[in-house]
Amino acid sequence: MQTADKTGVAALVAGLSATVIGVAVPLAFPTLSAPFWKGVVIIGAVVLVLAMIYLVYLHFDWRKRLAPLFLMIVGGLMFFFGASWYGLTFTQLKSLSKPSPNTSKNSPEANNVNLVFECHLADLPTKVPPEGHIYTLPLFYSPESGVLRSMTQSTIHGQPGSDLAWFSDLKFPQVYRCEITNYEIAPLLQVAMTFKIEYRELLAADANPSVTKSGNLIHNYEWPVLFPKIDPGKSNTAIIYVYNQSNYFAYVAPPDIASYMMLGENTRREGALLPIGMLAGMSLWPAERTK
Repeated sequence: MQTADKTGVAALVAGLSATVIGVAVPLAFPTLSAPFWKGVVIIGAVVLVLAMIYLVYLHFDWRKRLAPLFLMIVGGLMFFFGASWYGLTFTQLKSLSKPSPNTSKNSPEANNVNLVFECHLADLPTKVPPEGHIYTLPLFYSPESGVLRSMTQSTIHGQPGSDLAWFSDLKFPQVYRCEITNYEIAPLLQVAMTFKIEYRELLAADANPSVTKSGNLIHNYEWPVLFPKIDPGKSNTAIIYVYNQSNYFAYVAPPDIASYMMLGENTRREGALLPIGMLAGMSLWPAERTK
């Protein structure tokens, strides 16, 4: 076999080997960073240039072309695959780090805020919590008196740790404690949500007149609630108590959307609430009169 043929075969084998290595290494180690592939590009380019210079000086001797040809092929393939994978990795990193047009740096993504809404049966608190206030949703409907509802939740203020006095003439069969937790990394401001309220008439059961049941819908509305701020973390959960003061059956549908503002922004965003606990809503019997 002539020297030129040997050179061609050797170059072919080297090229195929470098191709296999160039494809196998990135697939075997997909977590390798962009700087690594950038280094491969630089090394390949250096090897390629040096091999070309070497080949120019040894062009007169075919037997001495084998080594530089081999280096040219390996360097060229390293440059090609390194540049390809570096470009791919860089593009992926750039796309991951690029902020959404509707979001700002270090802020929750619009429509994907990590707000969790949870309700469960509880008792009304007997002490004022450390924050010095309690939020309540005191359901009440009385067409005769013309009193329907407040424009937002009721807030009871007090000295932290002091006793709370509730209604001495009312007993509530159900009290719900609803918690809204912000699992983002930044505080949410002016968090607003809406509860859907229904009142149904009180009827005697057909089979047993001494047993009552809910009847036809007599009134419904939406009750907006506004929390000035919800800081991140379970320890900063916003809490609101729901109870029924009326003479009707009440049903409360939990909110599924919240609007809020971020620090440094002037426009409101909306995000979905993740409900857990009482997913179907809260049913509340009429208040019992003790006097």
